[in-house]
Amino acid sequence: MPIKIHQTNPYFLIFARLSSRIFISRFVMKIKVKSKSSISKVELLDIECKDFVVNQIILDNPKFEAITFGDVCVEPVVLTVEQIQEDLTDMVSEASLSLILNELIIQNGYVGINNQLSAPNLNLKGSLDYDNFYYDHINVFISNVKVLNNNILAKLETLNARDNTGFLINNIKADSIIIKPTSAELRSFLIDMGKTHIRDRLKFSYRDFSAFNDFGQEVMINATFKDSKILVDDLIHFVNGLGNI
Repeated sequence: MPIKIHQTNPYFLIFARLSSRIFISRFVMKIKVKSKSSISKVELLDIECKDFVVNQIILDNPKFEAITFGDVCVEPVVLTVEQIQEDLTDMVSEASLSLILNELIIQNGYVGINNQLSAPNLNLKGSLDYDNFYYDHINVFISNVKVLNNNILAKLETLNARDNTGFLINNIKADSIIIKPTSAELRSFLIDMGKTHIRDRLKFSYRDFSAFNDFGQEVMINATFKDSKILVDDLIHFVNGLGNI
């Protein structure tokens, strides 16, 4: 039975926005089968009920790059009241999505934004230009991932990377990652950037994911930084390119 995807799902919308051109190299997926004596425990893949259990996914040397190379004009879709009600009815009647992923591993990954319509901002020398930047040497280990409808829960074991300016993120880890359609939160986290160490709790609140297009105006940050040390130059590296914040 094919799975019907509703474009009102916020995670579908953000993926559709970023996936105009995505290059993926060497994709490896491993589903381990646990054995006890002569009995094998196969992971659950129930398409009908949208219930999935996967033990491990490994992305080896993946490359994800969003490239803007021309104006794309899309006519807005205006739905009638009847169409909206019908769509909501379909969403309620469908089986809820349940996904459990024990381990997600990314090795030597690359993520970038290449906006060919925007010239490099020379005033951001040494800082992150959010119109044109990339991260490479990305290594990530996430465990205990649970996707329940529009909510994502996980534990970030480790994340390290380097951006196009050479700035290093030595390690990011968090006991809990909680992502909802209107908020994203890191609990009991640690960010290690060499001389900067930030820890404790960080939460982003927003109307929907499109708010990140105007981060400084439409995203609210609530944070508590206990036993933290922040180097001003490290802060400027990330904040400088956000404009009015």
